[in-house]
Amino acid sequence: MTMAQEFQETERHFIERLRPHYEAKGYDFVPYPGPDRLPEFMGGYRPDAIALKGDHKIAIEVKNRKTPHADLSLKRIQQLFERHHDWQLRIMFVGGDTQAGISIPASTPEIVRRHLTEVTELIKHAQPRAAFLVGWSLLEAIARIVEPASDKRPYSPGTIIQTLAMNGYIDPEVEGKVRSLISMRNRIVHGDLETEPSKMELDLLLKVIVSILDRLRVSSS
Repeated sequence: MTMAQEFQETERHFIERLRPHYEAKGYDFVPYPGPDRLPEFMGGYRPDAIALKGDHKIAIEVKNRKTPHADLSLKRIQQLFERHHDWQLRIMFVGGDTQAGISIPASTPEIVRRHLTEVTELIKHAQPRAAFLVGWSLLEAIARIVEPASDKRPYSPGTIIQTLAMNGYIDPEVEGKVRSLISMRNRIVHGDLETEPSKMELDLLLKVIVSILDRLRVSSS
């Protein structure tokens, strides 16, 4: 199987995973829509899927990974939607999985909450980088709780955020703020020893984790 074929298969599975989320919210979910299902302003552009519910219309574009070429392509796509506010463009990144042999066990809100004290202790002892990474670990554990899946492989940071957003645990404004932390997380993980999260960035991560845990507690009571 070529890399292109492998991505097509990954994309297809990813889109099928999206279907139940949108259909549960009352959307008509259409993967790989034909021109008869699309408005004229899209021209020759074909989104990977659309989700329709009354006046709320979403076009979904799935990309392999973030590259300069992909950025240029996405800018052109985004320009199509600038004057059409009845449509929302959602861009989702998926990539080849180099960690297929890793299986992550399921957690519970109670376990996550216990480990939250680890983050606060690290902050107290002036170890913000370690606190930040443990915080991301907790966020991934939460994503697995809100969407139990047969896929036990590690999630990318983008998938973590998408999972929480699609299940309604973070709103679009918060989603954007948390996405801005991905670069910081990646720099620390991949060896940038000079990068350190600010107090504001740590506070944001903690606030999101606590907020979701509180909602999970209410929904289970």
